[in-house]
Amino acid sequence: MGANFLDEPMRIRRAKVDEAEAIRCLVLDAVRPHKGEDFSEEGWCTFKESNSLPRIVERLQSPDYLSFVCESDDKLVGIIIIKDDTKIDQLFVDPAFRRRGIAKALWNEARQICDSPSGTSEYWVNSSTIGVSMYESFGFLPAGSKQIKNGIIFFPMFLSVQSEVKK
Repeated sequence: MGANFLDEPMRIRRAKVDEAEAIRCLVLDAVRPHKGEDFSEEGWCTFKESNSLPRIVERLQSPDYLSFVCESDDKLVGIIIIKDDTKIDQLFVDPAFRRRGIAKALWNEARQICDSPSGTSEYWVNSSTIGVSMYESFGFLPAGSKQIKNGIIFFPMFLSVQSEVKK
């Protein structure tokens, strides 16, 4: 198992538009080893199109999306993108950097901004096969059975968080 996130010179920060190509490479490299589990040929084409440079730039520029990256030695090793403060649109970690707490650190960073001031926050994700156990470790629960849409296999998951409202 790799070193812990805190033991390495890594930092989390907002993603920048000029990193779109590096983000695209990170996402595709993170998915490629497991693509046979979650994608038909049609699904893989759909996924690649949704992660084309124009689509990534669009998300990075949109106020509807919150994007953070984790970098190590000037290399992007993780990304989280949250849509509308409720949906984990993407959460990927470079395979060489997995099991070091990067996904959890990215999730925690995004939640600090997305958590509702009212004290109740709800999140959802369409998880890949490999991501289910990670999301369960974050507290997500299944919200239905395995689904297939446009050749992409996913598991809908949901998290409701009740926190004390600060007065």
